[in-house]
Amino acid sequence: MQICNYLRSRASAGQQVFYDIYTPAEKQADPAKANTGLFFFKGDPGAKVAIVNAGGGFAYVAAMHDSFPHALVLAEKGYNAFP
Repeated sequence: MQICNYLRSRASAGQQVFYDIYTPAEKQADPAKANTGLFFFKGDPGAKVAIVNAGGGFAYVAAMHDSFPHALVLAEKGYNAFP
């Protein structure tokens, strides 16, 4: 719940929390790419960046349960994190 509240409060404040990684043309050519991107947990301006990746060769990786909590802690410590 803390993760959802964090993302909702940032989005409600007009801060970008999700970044597309494909162009509109790429998404049009392959609609499966339409909702593909990176979430961003903002730390301090100019701080180091962490990429948090839930591991494993699974068909489903629970980023909300594995990577997002780590990214939130890193952001609270001042790092900028992408889970």
